Amino acid sequence: MPEPSVDRRLVILYEDADLLAVDKPGGLPCHPAGRYFRHTLWALLREEYGIAVPHLINRLDRETSGIVLVAKDKAAASHCYQQFAERKVEKRYQVAVEGDFPVVEMQAVGVLAADPTSVVRKKVRFYPAGPNGLVSGTECSTHFQRLAGGNNLSLLEARPLTGRCHQIRATLCSLGYPVVGDKLYGVDEQFFLRFLEDRLTTNDRQRLRLDRQALHAVSLRILHPRTNQQLFFTAPLPVEFQQLLAGPRNLPAT
Repeated sequence: MPEPSVDRRLVILYEDADLLAVDKPGGLPCHPAGRYFRHTLWALLREEYGIAVPHLINRLDRETSGIVLVAKDKAAASHCYQQFAERKVEKRYQVAVEGDFPVVEMQAVGVLAADPTSVVRKKVRFYPAGPNGLVSGTECSTHFQRLAGGNNLSLLEARPLTGRCHQIRATLCSLGYPVVGDKLYGVDEQFFLRFLEDRLTTNDRQRLRLDRQALHAVSLRILHPRTNQQLFFTAPLPVEFQQLLAGPRNLPAT
């Protein structure tokens, strides 16, 4: 069975003997899995960029676009992984959500645990920290800042202080402001189930607003593994994201 087609166009943001930073398009998986092998960032880096063993330092979901940092050898990768483990790396995302986000700034602190209401086994739910402490789960913390909003759509900056799988998407869904275009953590997880079976309808796509989730890794700050120099990368919002935000429903935040 042929692999699904993907956008293979990468923008090189930075490159030296140790590192490569790229702007990954939405829809391109980072690693081989399921139906994808050659149509992945990992395979593309090997085949077209000559990196024998690409070490993807920060991994993005297939539909998430933006900055991915790649180490070209084990030594550089180990140094970068250590910075992530010690939470010395600053990552920022921009994300469009359904609804008028009610505050200018907030920090969501709690845990991620299995969502008992979902039929999808991998789906998690964010449970905020309460006066009686945390429920059992994986601790997570995300800082959100509203950048713009109006007419039931908001643009946020998200800065994850922990690095959990699906952290931003699950947190926003549980807060009641799901990511635009998110089939699993969006307005209805039935979109995800129909997507898996290639049964999304025209009405489904209109309700989703985008063909992929409106989440973009916009900046990353890290120390160089060899020189210890601070590196800062930025990636502009992709065209489809800009078009979503250009409509009359998106007004400057007040």
